[in-house]
Amino acid sequence: MKIAIVDDDAQDTKRLAAFLAEWSEEHHLDFSVTVFHKSSDFLKAFETARYSLVFMDIYMGPPSGIETAMKLREKDSHALLIFLTSSPEHMSDAFRCHAFDYLVKPFDLEQMKKTILDALAFLPEKEQYLNLSVRKQNVPIFYSDIRYVLASSNYCMVYTKEEYRCRTSFSQLQKLLENDSRFLVVNRGVLVNLDYVQSMDGLTCLMKDKRTFPLNTRKHGQLEQALIEHRFRRRKEELRRRTCI
Repeated sequence: MKIAIVDDDAQDTKRLAAFLAEWSEEHHLDFSVTVFHKSSDFLKAFETARYSLVFMDIYMGPPSGIETAMKLREKDSHALLIFLTSSPEHMSDAFRCHAFDYLVKPFDLEQMKKTILDALAFLPEKEQYLNLSVRKQNVPIFYSDIRYVLASSNYCMVYTKEEYRCRTSFSQLQKLLENDSRFLVVNRGVLVNLDYVQSMDGLTCLMKDKRTFPLNTRKHGQLEQALIEHRFRRRKEELRRRTCI
């Protein structure tokens, strides 16, 4: 799950990032945390990236945290927005931006743990996850973090920003993931998340991390069409979210 921290206070961002790293490791969750000390840098990054969870300070900028949140909502109505700031006086403004929570600094660890758990409980439909058996441990991995899955004898290799070898058959994972329109088998033993596909050219599937896979030659037309339709659906969803804000 991608998380953004938008705060110009280096000490506060360091404390929050450390907490999230420790909490995600303790719960075997794949959190990718990006820190922005300038709200303008966050908005620039948001042109090409999306975050499931955004922690936002208010007293920064320009633009301020409230102004930044309003710009965020112009493009994304689903990201969970948590204001983390030094004063309660902007609470009404924050909730007009559809904030998930509003916490006053310095944050209490137990309160932050509860907020994170509440956020995860709120995300199931958008953030489905697999429970994989990796080295005799159950490791939850969000669908949105999976880039591709490769068959490996009696095992599967699941690639996020990390690499997991799990004792699950490819057919089992395929059955689970193909219920989600993001996932597509492009060749024998190769399943990709279309959100991470850069292009398909009839012979090769190029991923955004530059990994390449050969396409099934008999089905390359269907596979390319599936990518086109996926991108069209994504565009429709984005436009619909904008009209609902």
